[in-house]
Amino acid sequence: MGASPIEARQSAYQSFASGSLHVLLGALLNAPCEHMTVEEWTVGGIPRRVFLGQVVARTMGEAEAPQPEWFDSLKSAVASLPLMPGTHWLRIYFAQRDAEVMKLECLLDNEEWPELQRALSEAPWPRTQGFVSHRLFLLLRGGVDVSQVVAKFVEPPNRDFDEICDELRAEGVSALESDKLVSYVPEAFGFVMASDLGAKLPSSAEFVPWEGPGFHEALLAQEPLWQESVRQARLATSGKTLTGDQLMSVAGRSAILNALNSSLHAGVEPKDLKFTSLRVVLSPEGMKAMEQEAAARAPATPPIQTPEEGTPAPPKRPWWKFW
Repeated sequence: MGASPIEARQSAYQSFASGSLHVLLGALLNAPCEHMTVEEWTVGGIPRRVFLGQVVARTMGEAEAPQPEWFDSLKSAVASLPLMPGTHWLRIYFAQRDAEVMKLECLLDNEEWPELQRALSEAPWPRTQGFVSHRLFLLLRGGVDVSQVVAKFVEPPNRDFDEICDELRAEGVSALESDKLVSYVPEAFGFVMASDLGAKLPSSAEFVPWEGPGFHEALLAQEPLWQESVRQARLATSGKTLTGDQLMSVAGRSAILNALNSSLHAGVEPKDLKFTSLRVVLSPEGMKAMEQEAAARAPATPPIQTPEEGTPAPPKRPWWKFW
């Protein structure tokens, strides 16, 4: 806003610096300052660090900038909603003129978050004569950031799976999560690419140990790390995050994509393909954690089972390394 283009640009720069810049610097480059607040919230059942910028208020006419009395409503609403693990940014924007709402927008990672918007529709937003707007930018970090796991498959490419797994554990990722992720990330990329061609894809995952009997099965729809891996894959296949070479450095390690490729060479139509459960090989530590997790959720989760006599032993990890 401004009386001239120069003033309007300067106003936009000031708004960005006041509301967003310090959050990005503080959260991503570890550069805290007095223009940013860091709090601890539990969101989606995961403790998260929340990097809050200043509420940027703008007015026109005779309106005065009221205090943001809606912040507590925002905090309660965000805490009550599900959110994938990792790093996310959230922008809240509210505008009114003469006590009439013009806009309420809640963006999560640049996409509308309708559940939060509905939850905030009755918050105590400012209502006054003239034009008033409030804007807040914040960044949430907690749980495993799957986008960073994708990066480990890309730079450098063709890294050993065990090396990636060990690196994740050194960064504090649990044994079970790291075991899942080295399977989930490439398979999610293959899943998305095969889905686009019409193949019938797995709806469950079968977790098996490196050696010895026993397995556990879970629905992929109930696996947050899988859901986030698929989301990252969709972003990548749409050209939003990775180059073509980077995309294939991840997808090229997928057993799903390998099977699809072999079937296409054999003359099979993708729509005629039906995949069985996704197999994920777990380390002894990962399998122990899986058993404990299953016991805690029983009886909703199927118990660990022993294969019937004559069932081939599962291959050692990485069983799906075909390339």
